Amino acid sequence: MRVLHLITSLSQRSGGPLRAVLDLSAGALGLGIENEIVGFGPVDIPDNPLSMDRIHSLTRRWHTTYGYSRQLGTWLDHNLCRFDGVVLHGLWEYPQLRCSRACRRMGVPYACFPHGMLDAFPLSGHGLWKTLKKRIYWHCLERQVVDNARIILFTSSRELEDSSTTLRSLNRSRVVTPYGVRPPAPPPHAQPRPEIVQPEGRHVALFLGRLDPIKNIDFLIDAWAKAALPDSWRLVLAGPGDPRYLSRLLKQTHRLGLGDRVEFTGIVVGADKNYLLQRSDWLLCPSKHENFGVVVLEAIHSRCAVALSTEVYLSECFAGFPGAAILPLSTGAWVEFMQTKMLSDEWRHGWAEHCFAIADQRFAFAKVASKWRDLLLEVFGVPIGAQRPPDLPVKASCGGTGTAVNT
Repeated sequence: MRVLHLITSLSQRSGGPLRAVLDLSAGALGLGIENEIVGFGPVDIPDNPLSMDRIHSLTRRWHTTYGYSRQLGTWLDHNLCRFDGVVLHGLWEYPQLRCSRACRRMGVPYACFPHGMLDAFPLSGHGLWKTLKKRIYWHCLERQVVDNARIILFTSSRELEDSSTTLRSLNRSRVVTPYGVRPPAPPPHAQPRPEIVQPEGRHVALFLGRLDPIKNIDFLIDAWAKAALPDSWRLVLAGPGDPRYLSRLLKQTHRLGLGDRVEFTGIVVGADKNYLLQRSDWLLCPSKHENFGVVVLEAIHSRCAVALSTEVYLSECFAGFPGAAILPLSTGAWVEFMQTKMLSDEWRHGWAEHCFAIADQRFAFAKVASKWRDLLLEVFGVPIGAQRPPDLPVKASCGGTGTAVNT
């Protein structure tokens, strides 16, 4: 079986979904699923597990958040017929709309994988104007994409439940999909950059990911300042971010008198990323919204303890430990945690082992990749040339126009 994954960005700076798509695609290759990825912009994937001939980079005419690309239609006309199914990663952009229409026209089934984009916070947590725009766009265009998908995929039960209360869709084919990433593995003999190496005896609390308002970095810095931890502790903020937001964060650290007690490293990959995950005492994730949390799994696999906000949906998997480090978005709660449990090596080791045992059982990558393969076979398990379900037209030949479908 051959499956195409459409994702808007081919840069690892874009965050967790690309990492998971790459790892799952590579993991399923040896299990009978031929995966290819089509996306936009330069390929910037230092830890890429797929061969480059399986990744197709297209250009956009205008570099806007909507992602219009004339080249996408031409590419789909010439290539879509090679695939038994398509997974659309993300929503609210031109590529998903264009690809869904091409799939319907050419008789290729597709799945929608919103990656949290149908949750309440992405829909209404960015102000009235953006909320209104999305609701209008939903009724005019986006609902077509979701309603005509063969299935909608979710990374957690909470994401599925949340999406059921936001925007009304006629599509009732919804499933929580196997999801996860390979445990981090440093390249042989690779060494981290000297400037990120932490001296012996220092305790490190790490944030790893995009430095974005939704990740609540300003909240974290404020809590760090109020906790007034011993001099041996450092907060390391590792990841890319919009220059304006980074400037705001730097001004905040200076205003709070934190000086060198908060470090900004920029994006980290490969040996740098693995070093920080293995060297840090804690990964701190105070996000306002996180439909899964790929970096959380990476930290747990590295035996790094994690402190998560209740809005990180993956946190629910690790509840059950006495006083679990799953915290509400309250500055007081995070300050109290930093001043107590975060400083206890004994408590940290117990919590880290609890999380590792659960992750090893529920998210072992070999199991996840196998279940991902089984799901794709179930959703798209119609060989090319076989009789397709009555709700889909016959697949067109490459380069043709196919059977018209009203949109």
